Amino acid sequence: MLRIFGFLVVFAMVIHMAMAGTPLKIYIPADEGGGMDTAARTLASAMQKSNLLPDGADFNNIGGLDSSKTIHEFMKEQGNDNALMMVGAVTIGGLLYNKSPFTMNQVTPLARLASDYQAIAVSANSPIKTMAQLLNEIKKDSGNLTIGGGANGGPDHIMAGFIYKKYNLSTDKMKYFSFSDGGKIIQALNGGAIDFAFTSLSDLRAGEEAGLIRILSVSSKKRLDNLPRVPNYKESDLDTTIEIWRGVVGAPNMSKKGKKQWLKILDATNNGYDWNRTLEKNIWNNAYISGNKFGKFMAKETKKIQAQLQDYDLIK
Repeated sequence: MLRIFGFLVVFAMVIHMAMAGTPLKIYIPADEGGGMDTAARTLASAMQKSNLLPDGADFNNIGGLDSSKTIHEFMKEQGNDNALMMVGAVTIGGLLYNKSPFTMNQVTPLARLASDYQAIAVSANSPIKTMAQLLNEIKKDSGNLTIGGGANGGPDHIMAGFIYKKYNLSTDKMKYFSFSDGGKIIQALNGGAIDFAFTSLSDLRAGEEAGLIRILSVSSKKRLDNLPRVPNYKESDLDTTIEIWRGVVGAPNMSKKGKKQWLKILDATNNGYDWNRTLEKNIWNNAYISGNKFGKFMAKETKKIQAQLQDYDLIK
């Protein structure tokens, strides 16, 4: 224990000398309060508590319904070793859906951090009580139901496409509305603006606990201890897997020294108490991979997401 503590102290001193006086700049492709924003802020907090981020962090939330605007601004950080951006499946899908000129090949892969479960929900006042009832309603009246979720092209949009395709329904008639954070989805469900929604479980838990919404199904492999009444997708006749992962990348042309330094910081944070407590609190899974492995993962994800969007007729 003393040896580990001594290593962290020496490591923190090295980081402080290398980055003294320079707050980390984190770009977040979402409004404040959503899952991506929470991941960014809790990551920085865990780093600070481990003395790995001595000068704190500045958060640059750039809202909008896809990541194009955020990555456009992030590209201006060319060569900046102290600028990071939060990314996820929703980032890749948003760029593909909107035919953005930017790709994940242009940034510096650092680490996939965690994955979240996806959940399907309705208003607490909805007459729909079960996933079976919702699927029946979709089959009967797909053209009139309104759906909420994250950015176009992201996991929520893809899941809606999967269900429509499963029942041979046209996605051209699908009324899908994008929201920039989970809080707005809860408000839209509770206010009757949408009939049902897909988004990350961590975004919906507060609404469920407050009695505003009803979660019908989650993408976990088995029922969750925290939500024992809620069936998983397989039990709900949804034989697919959806992973809402979140990670972090460095600026384009980050130096080799900068990349190496951030990989050490992220490795230490991932192994630390505070980050693992965050994972547990938010019901996130530790999905940590770093460096070139993360780069290869994002390349594979890009091909998979593009194929899904095309298969479900969400892009041409």
